[in-house]
Amino acid sequence: MNELIDSFFELLAAEPFAAIFLVLACGYLVGRISIGSFSMGSTAGSVLCGLAVGALAFQLSGVRFDIPPLVGTIFLALFTYAIALRVGPQFVEGLRRDGLKLVVLALVTTTCSFAFAYGGTLVFDLAPGFAAGILAGSTTSSAVLGVATAAIDDGLYLPPTGLEIEAVKAS
Repeated sequence: MNELIDSFFELLAAEPFAAIFLVLACGYLVGRISIGSFSMGSTAGSVLCGLAVGALAFQLSGVRFDIPPLVGTIFLALFTYAIALRVGPQFVEGLRRDGLKLVVLALVTTTCSFAFAYGGTLVFDLAPGFAAGILAGSTTSSAVLGVATAAIDDGLYLPPTGLEIEAVKAS
């Protein structure tokens, strides 16, 4: 039986699309379960199933899932498309009505967030990697971490002498 479980999780690790669609299908089913007036919904059910499948695969078989970047990009595009369909008309109407105020507000908040993150790392003499973490946390935008890591990986940022690239990424 253990061999069957190992083979199943190894198959899922080798076929990331199969793993993702299995988790989404299970999440949809779990999300439909109602206890009284409470139900999780398909999104929370999918997150719960994804965590459960990942944990079980590692605990029972030692299998770690590695989702290729293309898969992540495709599902990010699908997510963005779905959100745009849902809120697109309200977004366009809001821009038409209050567009200038919203653009100014976005510029002020992002500039202030950047200034505080950069200034804070200078004032408290923090390692270079902390600036991206502070900015990502203060704006709740994980894209900041992705851009910072890509800049390091692509050689656009060179750490100070005596500081390893991995140390910058870790901080």
